[in-house]
Amino acid sequence: MGWNAWGRYFVELLLCLPAGFLCLAPVKGRLRVSMGTFLWAAVGSITAFAAVGALVIMLTGWPENALLVPGLLLFFWLYCRLTEVEPLPAVFIFLLAAAVMGFCAVITDVLMAQVEVANPGTVPTLIAAGLQLALGMLTAALMWPLMASRVGWLVEHFMQASVWRIVWVLPLAHMLLFIAMMPEDYHTILVNRVQPLGAIILVFLLGLMAFLIELFYRIARSITDSAALREENHFLAAQASQYALLSGYIRETRRLRHDFRQHLRVLSGLAAKGDAAALTAYLKEVGGEEHEEIRFVFANPSLNALAGYYDALARERGVALDWRVSLPEELNIPDAELCVLLGNLVENALDGALTLPEGKRGAKVICRMSGDLLCVIVENGYDGQVRRKKDGFASTKHSGESYGLESARATVARHHGFLTVDAEEDIFRVSLLMNLSANAEGG
Repeated sequence: MGWNAWGRYFVELLLCLPAGFLCLAPVKGRLRVSMGTFLWAAVGSITAFAAVGALVIMLTGWPENALLVPGLLLFFWLYCRLTEVEPLPAVFIFLLAAAVMGFCAVITDVLMAQVEVANPGTVPTLIAAGLQLALGMLTAALMWPLMASRVGWLVEHFMQASVWRIVWVLPLAHMLLFIAMMPEDYHTILVNRVQPLGAIILVFLLGLMAFLIELFYRIARSITDSAALREENHFLAAQASQYALLSGYIRETRRLRHDFRQHLRVLSGLAAKGDAAALTAYLKEVGGEEHEEIRFVFANPSLNALAGYYDALARERGVALDWRVSLPEELNIPDAELCVLLGNLVENALDGALTLPEGKRGAKVICRMSGDLLCVIVENGYDGQVRRKKDGFASTKHSGESYGLESARATVARHHGFLTVDAEEDIFRVSLLMNLSANAEGG
């Protein structure tokens, strides 16, 4: 067979190249390295794999599919090292690209059946190998917009791990189906209308996969938008509550200013009579009137409205809420986004504190800026009972992770930050760190 056979296998295995480009489409903004470094690493590793794989096949006679498993595992490891993508979305992307390339391999076999029948050896013809690579490049170009816009949005914004744990089965099923459809004997493809019908079915399956990706995107977008709307309504309710409190404070201030003149007249009369006992009693009575306190925790009005709302909620629930805040009025993050993030964490903390008996309930909120780094720590006492799961902590209200924590993780991930959750013996703590300078630069 010699180098001619090696060259044919080499070209055939280069089908991994367009698959690598497809894997790049959804994660362009989540690379750990520069775009140039990623491309060099992808092209270099795939070319080396194709060269070594072709030599192994030529020397051992193994089928090309025998190299699929070790090759996929190697490339997946490299992909995770070069990108900042969670494992489950990374598996979904990787299997999508593999399924698309599986389509290209099978449809090449179908289209080139007449040529391959006349090929006496097991080595694919150079024309078939070249057509397969060309179809791979063409299909990758056609699928690029779907991968970049739809799958890219899912990777950036959709963080529900329970869904990602299931949805990767979709591209896996397509990939296995395409592998199963690879012909063992090219003569069967040429029987009656098997060849045209096979091509139509393959194109239909590829279109079906694209349709299911679009459907997944639209459902996920609807879920995310609904959750965002609920969070914004919750935030608006907090602002309305604080506005009502401030309005009441203003009305109370006007009343006190009006009543102050009457108090002065009474005090003047008592002083003129020299009735010290009555004067003291009256002052004690006036000074003992209670008025609702307006706290100013944040310099930012929106965040302060949120703090006022949760302060009132904490008092109702008997939770001692301690704010330790040192933030400027203006931050390089939208007010609504930061309010939703902080509100979710504080609400979870108040819920967690309710597991303790009255008198022992407490929560603490720490917000600090260090340069461009925003640090937030929210902790609460709890009864020590926590539901752990493989990728985090489960909600005590429903199956799956707490919606508040899930939303917070998504927000922090969008700003390329870090969020950690720690459950000690009697303290539950959520800590996050975000670099806001990227927002100021438009990144």
